[in-house]
Amino acid sequence: MSVQKFPTRLSVVIAMALTNVSLSIYASDGVFEEVIVVTGKRLPVFSNLTDMADQPIPVTDIAALVGQMPGAALINNGGLSGQVAYRGVFGSRIGTTLNGQRFESGGPNMMDPPLHYAPPVLVEKIEVSRGTPGLEFGPALVGGVNAVLKQVPFQATSKVEGHYDLTASGRGNNGSQAVGGIAGMANDRYRGHMLFSDEHGQNTEFPAGTIASSAFDRQVYGLAGGMQSGSSTYDVEFRHHATGPTGNPPFGMDIEYVDADFARLGWASNFGDINVTASAGYADIAHGMNNFALRPAPANPALYRRTLTDATTWVGSVKIDMPTAAGLFKAGLDTQLADKSASIGNPNSPGFVLQSLPAIVLKRTGMYLQIQPSLNDWRFLLGVRVDGHNAEAGRASTGPAVPAMPASLALAFNGASRQWQATTVDALARVWRVQGDANWRLSLSRRNRAPDYVERFAWLPTAASAGLADGNTYVGNQNLNYETATTLDAGVDLLWGNGYVRPTVYITGISNYIQGIPFDTTPGIIDSVVEQVSNMNGDSTPLQFNNVDARLYGFDMDFGYQLNRSLGLNGMLAVNRGERRDIDDQLYRLAPPRLMLGMNYQRRSWGINFKSTYHHRQSRVSESNSEIPTSGYTLFDLSSHWQPTPDLTLLAGIENLFDSQYSEHLGGYNRVAAGDVGLGERLPGSGRSLFLSVQVTR
Repeated sequence: MSVQKFPTRLSVVIAMALTNVSLSIYASDGVFEEVIVVTGKRLPVFSNLTDMADQPIPVTDIAALVGQMPGAALINNGGLSGQVAYRGVFGSRIGTTLNGQRFESGGPNMMDPPLHYAPPVLVEKIEVSRGTPGLEFGPALVGGVNAVLKQVPFQATSKVEGHYDLTASGRGNNGSQAVGGIAGMANDRYRGHMLFSDEHGQNTEFPAGTIASSAFDRQVYGLAGGMQSGSSTYDVEFRHHATGPTGNPPFGMDIEYVDADFARLGWASNFGDINVTASAGYADIAHGMNNFALRPAPANPALYRRTLTDATTWVGSVKIDMPTAAGLFKAGLDTQLADKSASIGNPNSPGFVLQSLPAIVLKRTGMYLQIQPSLNDWRFLLGVRVDGHNAEAGRASTGPAVPAMPASLALAFNGASRQWQATTVDALARVWRVQGDANWRLSLSRRNRAPDYVERFAWLPTAASAGLADGNTYVGNQNLNYETATTLDAGVDLLWGNGYVRPTVYITGISNYIQGIPFDTTPGIIDSVVEQVSNMNGDSTPLQFNNVDARLYGFDMDFGYQLNRSLGLNGMLAVNRGERRDIDDQLYRLAPPRLMLGMNYQRRSWGINFKSTYHHRQSRVSESNSEIPTSGYTLFDLSSHWQPTPDLTLLAGIENLFDSQYSEHLGGYNRVAAGDVGLGERLPGSGRSLFLSVQVTR
């Protein structure tokens, strides 16, 4: 076996058995700048950041792909509303961006996560920061996810050349179809492209029938361009996202429309050894939902509901990297300003209207400093980040047709303080040592997260999302404090012969962890206005977001071995545990242990991949939240890819090969009175599905 090392960025590829999407792992801290090629296969070493290389991606929700990462899991909330859990946390605890841009959800309860706006046919790669995210990700407790869209690269010469990257895919069990990509031109100074995508699908089938209200419709189109002048690079992009009627079975309403505009300006320049980047971004999302168009309408016209929301986010950042005698120095300043509003109405009664999220304004400005010294074969990273947070809400209002009890909750909300501000301090320390083909690593961090707008300002008891969609009704809490997570993780990246293994253990203590707990000490006894209103919405035992003490710990690893030039094995193991420290109880909504084993056979232009994934039963559940255990199951997937020419790639396969019926522990609970899933039941996973994807590039 030969090992070649080149002075370029580490780009590591692991074949994924299900999708043939590759995982590319590189050193995010910019210390290790080498490619390791082993018998034609590139293997992962010395990395903290994982990204997915460009290949046809036969999934409708990119969150499903991220959920296959070590330590990650998919929270299946419907076709286009999947959330990602990582090491036991989810929602805004994970810093998620699109082309590096942060923005607030447009939905009333964050049921349109950031990855909703990343159609798979437009995605070039997904960057996933394993463990503790870098300070540049901004406030986040663990992990970091950045979906990077395709773009036309600059060329090496002044000759203008055309470029396109187009993908078409289809899936059997919901009849979904997707087509999209980019087309443009570039030379060594200029580049520009158009992008578009069109996706739609029908209700999803599972072995026992059909999941009602799970059809979807989504389109994206936009323009992007760039210019290089001397040592400076300028970029501009604009996109319009239009989600049409799309079902959301674990929510009380379906998507009527999502109209979203994204714009971003970027600049980067070198001043000798000093690198400076700056960017500014804008996102405006209008979101409409209702409970009568895609699912059976209520028999009583008074129960028709329509929710209209709007979220506008402005972001800006400046970053600088420069070498110093002490090591690479990094500093950055970023800011975010978001406006959010939501109203609930009845189209049959103009007087029935509630401002459920009244004129909420979220402001944050942060700054970080980071230094990367070294001593012999030891490498260090030390950093600190300070963020100032400010949140405020306007006055809630109700129309004349709204009953007295919700109106009284609005009055109580208006009478309370609706402003909150705090300063948080994050700190990060990493140390790693390279010994031959082993990289030993250790990190200690302190990270903070401010309460989101639902947790703090949701005065009206409603079903929450942001990864929950658990059938419960939640109400906000203006007295919440910010979460503080202290994490210690350690691991090693080993490369030997034809194999590799990357185990990691971690423990995280979170003070003031925000979780829904019973509203009062007499759950089920309706003795408060909140419980009365919640009972009107079908839940007599509402939960309220509160601060508790929590501890998370676990183990995850990925591994692989190349048996010969064509046949390879790979796998992944993840175990996450969590418990409340204030009471004797398990932490709520944790993914069970998971083991993936895959085998891939690769020839020059084609390959076959087989994968089995075992999901252990989840019996470690929260008794205080009446969490229901789930059974274990095993899924098998088969895929094949063929590249007859350098410009053409075909991918075909079968998911859930044996058509097993199962329910994911983190899956949402059905709220649609139709189809073959009972009300209040955990949504089942998809049945057997054939998929086909074709990608043409130039």
